[in-house]
Amino acid sequence: MGETQAEIVPVQLALHDNEDVPREFIVDLLGRVFGKSDSEAASVMAAIEKHAMAVCGPYPPSVADALLESARRRISITGHALRITRETAKPCCGLCGQPTAQSEVQLTDRTVWLCADCMLAAAAASLELPEEEFNYAFGVLNWHFADTPRSQLVTTVRQFPGHMRADVQAAIDRLFAAPVRLLGLADDRRYETLSMSRLMQDDNFAVTIAWRTDTGQVSR
Repeated sequence: MGETQAEIVPVQLALHDNEDVPREFIVDLLGRVFGKSDSEAASVMAAIEKHAMAVCGPYPPSVADALLESARRRISITGHALRITRETAKPCCGLCGQPTAQSEVQLTDRTVWLCADCMLAAAAASLELPEEEFNYAFGVLNWHFADTPRSQLVTTVRQFPGHMRADVQAAIDRLFAAPVRLLGLADDRRYETLSMSRLMQDDNFAVTIAWRTDTGQVSR
């Protein structure tokens, strides 16, 4: 029974900052061993530079052990002094994912952890909510990205293998557990892909904000 319980306890691998280790080597290690994309590896590097460490995971213990062995083998071959430690998964921030969550927030049906920065950002955002109700998607996006030029908005797509979908769903549930404002969309042109450019369209075909009533009908 003890082994079964230990097997289901998630494990994370922590990469610790070392200025003597080339950035290129860490990025290559994240890609070859941990399967990180270029953008994901860049995010991990940013976390290392900001917090002096970053975590990969959580993983099942057997997966974490295999990854750790593979990573340490490559580190040993190259002679770099990169330190990677194995530890029981700690609560990460439900918004930014940093392993520095400090505040436990109780919601209606779950508990989430937030770091200090996200707590401050959430508090500031709640004070800046507009009083008017939005009718179209472009109105919400223009308000949300008011300080960001449209030319700088970037969307990405990633496909996850089947065995990762449960973990991805758990991460999505945490991310949207306490949204500032959760909206539904009603698109008359359902044959088209609902892209970011489509959502920001502000002509006669603008995507309408909608909600579902108790009778199951969609209202706009």
